[in-house]
Amino acid sequence: MIWVKVADSVVRRRFTLAHELGHLLLHDTQGIAFRDNNRFSGGPEERDANSFAGQLLVPLWMLEPLVLGLGPDITGLARIFRVSESVMRIRLATLDAT
Repeated sequence: MIWVKVADSVVRRRFTLAHELGHLLLHDTQGIAFRDNNRFSGGPEERDANSFAGQLLVPLWMLEPLVLGLGPDITGLARIFRVSESVMRIRLATLDAT
């Protein structure tokens, strides 16, 4: 089970779900109860799960044509993909690096 806070924004809940799916698929965490109140823990497994979430929610094959058409409008693109502006900044940086 993955639990999310109802009080969190929709974009936060979506990212949390994608992040936790990343843990499930990338790491041997099945059956492990885990709660992290520190959103800024930066271990390798957390970075992997964050990267997975970003790739799942904002796939580059969908982002590239929008950037070509709209430009790198962080706010507009974040709204389209229903992610935070922070996630969009990271995904745009990934796009620049390719």
